[in-house]
Amino acid sequence: MTDKFIRARNSAQKTERRKQILIAARQVALKDGLDALTLAGIAAKAGITKSAFYRYFRSKEEILAWLLMGEAALMAQDMRNHMAGCKNIVEAADRYVSLCVAKPMFCRLVSEMATNLEQNIAPEPIIAIKKETARQLEEWCQILVELDIVSDPMQAVHFIRTAYVILAGLWPVTNRNEDTLQASQEAGLGHSFTSFEDEFRLILVTYARGLMAA
Repeated sequence: MTDKFIRARNSAQKTERRKQILIAARQVALKDGLDALTLAGIAAKAGITKSAFYRYFRSKEEILAWLLMGEAALMAQDMRNHMAGCKNIVEAADRYVSLCVAKPMFCRLVSEMATNLEQNIAPEPIIAIKKETARQLEEWCQILVELDIVSDPMQAVHFIRTAYVILAGLWPVTNRNEDTLQASQEAGLGHSFTSFEDEFRLILVTYARGLMAA
């Protein structure tokens, strides 16, 4: 076997193992929640040792970032299916909110990516993640154009980017743990906690209306 063949084989094996690890991580996250994800748990689910894990990923944060890429890819499929028939960006905004509400892991990952994941990932993998993010942004925008929801590609870009930013900021504010909620209730601040779905729909649909009028 030539060196070129061996390198290609090793690269293919590494890619396949990375996919298996990500599948294992997603299974753990869906079953027990993102907080239950540990490197040891992911490695055990994938059938490798914790030390072997580092041959494929450098940190838990890198795993979470690639999980987000996977969830975003699934989101693109659902957008194509569920936004078909939308007459304009306002209707699309309403359906986008419904899709996000049905995907709490996607919402949580978007929120964490925006706040701390990027700060804990090495330069080389973060570049790969950013490239995949850019590719997915282009795909999402193309979906809006292909479905005749928007005619201007830049309008699609503005909508998708703004929806992402709103989601990233709103999710942690409206999804507090039980202790925080109880403490706020006792302090008379219960009114400050609103429904994620209601707030997201109000903000995004209002933005979409402004985008149409611009």
